[in-house]
Amino acid sequence: MLTVGEKIKQIRKAKGYSQENLAHDINVSTSTICRIEQGMAVVNGDILKTIKKALGVESAPLLPGEGEGFKERLYIWHKLILDGHLVEARTLQKGLSDITALPFESDLATLYQLFDISLLLAEQNYAEAEILLCNLNTNEMNQENQYHFYYNMGWVYMCIGEDRAKEPLDFLLKAYEIQEKPDGSLCYRIARCLTRLGQPFSSMAMLDNAYKAYNDNKTTTTSLDLDNKMALNCIDIGDTVRAKEILEKCLANARKISHERYIAVILHNIGSAYAKEKNWETAYDYFLEADEYFNKTQSDFVNIYYKARCLVALRRFAQCKELLSQGLESANEYYNVMFNSINHLITIREYASHEYLETVTIPYLVNRYNITDALDYCEILEEFHENRGSTKKALELAKIQRDIYKRMIHSSFF
Repeated sequence: MLTVGEKIKQIRKAKGYSQENLAHDINVSTSTICRIEQGMAVVNGDILKTIKKALGVESAPLLPGEGEGFKERLYIWHKLILDGHLVEARTLQKGLSDITALPFESDLATLYQLFDISLLLAEQNYAEAEILLCNLNTNEMNQENQYHFYYNMGWVYMCIGEDRAKEPLDFLLKAYEIQEKPDGSLCYRIARCLTRLGQPFSSMAMLDNAYKAYNDNKTTTTSLDLDNKMALNCIDIGDTVRAKEILEKCLANARKISHERYIAVILHNIGSAYAKEKNWETAYDYFLEADEYFNKTQSDFVNIYYKARCLVALRRFAQCKELLSQGLESANEYYNVMFNSINHLITIREYASHEYLETVTIPYLVNRYNITDALDYCEILEEFHENRGSTKKALELAKIQRDIYKRMIHSSFF
């Protein structure tokens, strides 16, 4: 174990200071610095404080036992980040960055870097976070730091690839394998990936793990995230009664904190539950109410799509076409397919339209693991072909539905 003097020497050399430079800065003789570094002089509180200030590492842990206290401060900082208290996190960070100047504290310095990346992710600075992560070497990390590395890699790839879930899941599962104790936020992110991959049952099991890990230590927004995801999985498996019960409680809590974004998402999800039940009028009313809270973001196109889907079911085609003109403004490939699908749904009797739904829409949704909408179009087309007497086509669509249900139940990730 290094003495305090040896630590001072390493910091001084890393900073490019000579003993003479340091002695001059703190107004002592060069021989005093030499004796301190060799452990021949006692470093009391005042002189140590002066030396640390001169070296620019005022908050650095140099005395025996200070390392553990510093690590605790790092985790307090990390919790602020995960709980979304980003202003407070940036303020606390100012007293922690000195650790990177300590050559002998590589593990703590790496932990600081990983938490700094977590802060960038929380601030939605994904590009910079990805670059910093890719510059880190996991072979030089201890297990604790590897855990946070894999967690952050999963987090960044969830955010920069909304249409991808397998890649972030691989990283998150690596973190899950080496976690020392259950981590609610990790379980939640894994659950999100599983939902995206059309694995609602596995996602629900992972959400149960998240609830247990958090216990009663959840913020209101964390509870809303967990409950919303559980409700979406319930919708996917057809348990709309439970989904609506969960979402109504979520809505009451979101209204209490006046969080418009959550209110919008929850209203949209309640509408989705009614749409799953084919209660189109009620679903449409919820989507309309959600519109009052949504900002003009990509998520708003989701709401436009489901309003249009309700209008087709209600045979209000003129109103639907007005909505589609808004939706087709999106340059996003996914929404272009979805809004074109609604257009073809209106003219489903035409060969080009039902052909588009069969050869473009359904394969696209299946490949994107969008099971709810894939099943919706399969059911529509199966009924359409049955009514036309096209038994072979109807059976093919029934098989696609069975395959989707099989994939939902038989997860390949655990």
